[in-house]
Amino acid sequence: MAKGICAQVSASSLTGTAARPQRALAETFVRRGVVQVIATDRHGAGTGISLHDGYAAAAALVGGERARQLVEEHPRLIVDGRPIPATLEEDAPRKRWLKWW
Repeated sequence: MAKGICAQVSASSLTGTAARPQRALAETFVRRGVVQVIATDRHGAGTGISLHDGYAAAAALVGGERARQLVEEHPRLIVDGRPIPATLEEDAPRKRWLKWW
């Protein structure tokens, strides 16, 4: 959060249920540290993608500890009104254009 902006992606964006471009972009954001929270749009039992699914997808990308921060620690900091530490990977290679298809 180097600029004070907090971003989240939905668990379904990381699990493959989203369209391919959405998943690729969500994965890039998680890997680069642009996303601080993974959320779910699951509103009832037995519907949608669970937060556990989002955790598992993130853990495959960035490891278990970072995934735990995204689904547990950072949301708790937000609820408590505390700042989230900056995690943007400044040294990550940057592409000028992102191919959507």
